[in-house]
Amino acid sequence: MSDEMKQLSEIWKDVLKVSSVAPGDDFFDLGGNSILISKLSIRIMKHFDVNISFQDLLENSTLRALAEKIASGRQEKGQLAFTTDKNVIEEDAVLRVPVESMLRKTAEYDDEGSIMLTGVTGFLGAFISVSLLKHTDRNIVLMVRAEDREKAAARVAQTLSTYGLGEFSRSSRFEFICGDITKDQFGLKAEEYRELAAKVSTVYHSAADVNFVSPYRNVAETNVDGTRRILRFAATERRKSVHHISSYVVYYAPEKQERPLDERSRLTLEQPLGNAYNETKWAADAMCGQAAEEGLECVRYRIGTATGDTGGGHCQIRDFFWILIKICLRLRKVPLVDMRFNLIPVDIMADAIVGLSMKPYRTGEDAYTLGFDDISIDAVVGWLRTIDEDMECTSYELWIEALRKYAENTQDTAILSALSVFTDRIEWEEPEVDDSHTADTMKALGLTRQTMDLDNFTRTYGYLERTGFFD
Repeated sequence: MSDEMKQLSEIWKDVLKVSSVAPGDDFFDLGGNSILISKLSIRIMKHFDVNISFQDLLENSTLRALAEKIASGRQEKGQLAFTTDKNVIEEDAVLRVPVESMLRKTAEYDDEGSIMLTGVTGFLGAFISVSLLKHTDRNIVLMVRAEDREKAAARVAQTLSTYGLGEFSRSSRFEFICGDITKDQFGLKAEEYRELAAKVSTVYHSAADVNFVSPYRNVAETNVDGTRRILRFAATERRKSVHHISSYVVYYAPEKQERPLDERSRLTLEQPLGNAYNETKWAADAMCGQAAEEGLECVRYRIGTATGDTGGGHCQIRDFFWILIKICLRLRKVPLVDMRFNLIPVDIMADAIVGLSMKPYRTGEDAYTLGFDDISIDAVVGWLRTIDEDMECTSYELWIEALRKYAENTQDTAILSALSVFTDRIEWEEPEVDDSHTADTMKALGLTRQTMDLDNFTRTYGYLERTGFFD
């Protein structure tokens, strides 16, 4: 072993709590996760006095590769590159499901069957389930990873209760099925799968692995392969419409253009997206576009960030925006960068998705943009100063330095898990998107188009404070 590898192996053993490490061992195979990789990054920068990025850690995840990277000292600051080979992502985005031929064996679409929802134990999925109860009269099959239906129902009840929706968990229109989109036929027996496929006529696909640190293949298992299984399911036994929860981040993928991107155009992958999660969301979105071209009623909702609901400010505690707020309050500093946010109260977002999904499907109108109005960092500073009037604005470089020093001593898992998002320099340009199709459609349907404001910020802050999030 080289000197770098010997020293690095000791750091790995301490961070991973393992007794031995071999040169070919992979950090993630040994139990590495978003929190541990943050700790590893801090330890490496401090011990070796090098500037190592999370991108480097992902690309060099074996002991040998990482030691060589440290030895080379060739970290190029401020450059964003593909964390996964571009060809791999584009190949993964290929549909590989004979949708067109499968649809020939099914009758025309009808909306008389049950609705199936994935991701109900997630933040947005929980609110979509309630919006479906309020705005439809159909039975709703909730797919949940659980040992049996009783435990599936308990998981859903717990989630709904957490977000102030507990009263809806007892709805007689909810049905539960124990399934897993990372498994063929969702892990169901063949007969059970066929029965489900024959019963369901509409699918809302909200399930996703929201992980900004794991390698591409790990995240793709849910976000890409899982979506492909949903599309196959939609063309099996009975023709189904699919409503796929995509992400606003897909608009960062094409080359920069002089005019705004048309939300209904095909978005090629030309620009790096920063992490594997974003890359998988682009791949799944592209795949859904191909399914629509082959005749499946498949609509994509490219959403911004869902934040606290308008009623009680209920919000997930792993939300990136609120982790950023927590960091700023800890440091008493806000970075002066051209950072903008697409923040939408979760109940407004869920109702928009369900409302838009009720519109009769038309070919070519298979993508909606739910980013609404951008919120600037200046607005966020104003909101923060209602909590701490002495909040300081500083350069991004000084802010990230203060964050790393704070992270050395904190055991706060939320902050450690988010550390990977912050590189030495943020260089993304906000995409300009023409979302007039979505805006006009929402106006015609009477749907509310509302972003976060000071009132919603204050209400959500109060909710998170009561949960101990800021402790």
